[in-house]
Amino acid sequence: MSENNLYNLSGLMEFVEDDKEQIVFLVSIFLEDVPGMLKDLNQAHRSGDLEKMKFFSHKLKSSVDLFKVDTIHTEIRGIEQYAKSGINLVQIDPLIEKTNTVLETVMDGLRKEFSL
Repeated sequence: MSENNLYNLSGLMEFVEDDKEQIVFLVSIFLEDVPGMLKDLNQAHRSGDLEKMKFFSHKLKSSVDLFKVDTIHTEIRGIEQYAKSGINLVQIDPLIEKTNTVLETVMDGLRKEFSL
C-alpha cells in the first residue's frame, strides 16, 4: 500500500499473480492513460457533454477499481450516474473536483513509488 493510502496495489498484484514486471507495466499504462481520460472528462464537464462525461467516468472507473482508489469509489460512480440520468447535475461539480485531486495525488505517488 502506498504511503498516502490513496491506492492499494493488492488487487493488481493478485490480478498479475505478483509478477513485478507486469505490475510496473500496468502502473505505466495507468500513468499514460489516466491523465488523458481525466482531461477528457473535465473537458466534457466544462462543455456539458453528458454522453462523454458518462463515457470517460465509466472508463476511469475500471482504473479506480483496479488500483483500489477507494476514496473516489463513490464519486466516480456518482459522476457516471448523474451524467447518465441528466438530473441533479450540480452534484457533479464537487465529485469532479475530488476525482481530479485524488487521481493527481495517486499518479504522483505511483511515479515516486515506481520511479516513473
